[in-house]
Order: sequence, then C-alpha cells, then structure tokens
Amino acid sequence: MSRFKFRAWHIKNNRMVYFDKEDQYQILHLFRLMNGTHDEDGILEQCTGLKDKNGKLIYCGDICEFDNGDRFVIKCEEWLEFYVEWIGEPECEDQARDFYRIARAVVIGNIHENEDLLK
Repeated sequence: MSRFKFRAWHIKNNRMVYFDKEDQYQILHLFRLMNGTHDEDGILEQCTGLKDKNGKLIYCGDICEFDNGDRFVIKCEEWLEFYVEWIGEPECEDQARDFYRIARAVVIGNIHENEDLLK
C-alpha cells in the first residue's frame, strides 16, 4: 500500500475521486485521464494519515465533530502543514491542541459535499 493517499473533488461532476499513488504528478495525470479534465477542474486533497474514532481516514477538507458537538475542518498549508479551523465557537479548543487528539473526533462530511455543516 502506498504511503501517500489523495482524493480530488471533481468540480464539474460534483463528485469525489480517491487515489492511492506515490507521486502527486501521477495523481493529477490520472485524474485528468479518468475524467477528461484539467487541473483547474479538480481540487486535490491529501490524507492526514490519521483515522477518526470510527477508523475512517481523515483528509484535508473533512469536517469533523467531537462528542461535545464542537466542529472543525482539517486544512493544509502549501508547505504541507495540517491545522484545524474551528466552525463557530468551540466549547474547548484544547481538544485539538495536539494533532493526534483529532482521532477522538468523527468525520461527519467534507467541505464540498456537506457545505451545510459549515454553518
């Protein structure tokens, strides 16, 4: 199994495509071949390597929720640093102080398919 996992949001078809390849350029090439698209037609998102408390892999762009109802989005900087962006006013921001604590949350959707969860 590859150590890098990616998914891409296909903008025109409104669907998620999952990849498990070593090379990002190969992924973009595969994405174009599979969907007949250009780079601007898709949004590439990397897996964090973490799983939520139900064992689901967590990707950039995922919306997660802690047991107390606090929600956040996983974001990734250009230099591949992951961070949390809170939705609303969190009850306890310390829940995600260390990135591994995010594994205590549950993935409830993503920013592309579940925009309503961002409110």
